[in-house]
Amino acid sequence: MIVAQLKIFIGQTFLYLWIDCRGQFYVGSHKETKKEYISSSEYFNSEYNKRPEDFSREILVIGEDKYIRELESSYCKKIDAAHNPLYYNKHNQDGKFYNYNGSNKGKKFSREHRKNLGIAQKGKHFGFKSKETKQKMRKSHLGLVRSDKIKNKISKTLKGKVKSEETKRNMQISQKKRRMRERKLE
Repeated sequence: MIVAQLKIFIGQTFLYLWIDCRGQFYVGSHKETKKEYISSSEYFNSEYNKRPEDFSREILVIGEDKYIRELESSYCKKIDAAHNPLYYNKHNQDGKFYNYNGSNKGKKFSREHRKNLGIAQKGKHFGFKSKETKQKMRKSHLGLVRSDKIKNKISKTLKGKVKSEETKRNMQISQKKRRMRERKLE
């Protein structure tokens, strides 16, 4: 029997089924990347790595990310993959693994978890750039010519915005510093 192979492109999400020649299965979904992907299950991956020649993968469906994730979840629940001895899956994909909006906004973390996050971030400086990085950024923007279309968009977004006195003062100080630096360079 010949099975038609579906062509998957980078960025597409698909539902797949791994078939073990010993009669077991693993169902999952993935958004295609350049990196070769087996599964998100450490348990299944360890079995696969021991004997990759015993496994074959079938792409069941290609579609929108959210739809495929929901399809995977309903499939796993229907067959109860987590408790089914024929499946390597350790849970029924209840959706808690996928964050569709891409953030942790609104999530409540325990005190211990917040402490661990703080420890993990210690010593990292987000938003602070070294002088070398700032110089590289400056050079990359020097001589940048913006089109009239872009200029109009920028102008439109800035029109009507009221700046506080403090902001105006800070801008004035910044402009003075910039002009002084420019004079020194000349």
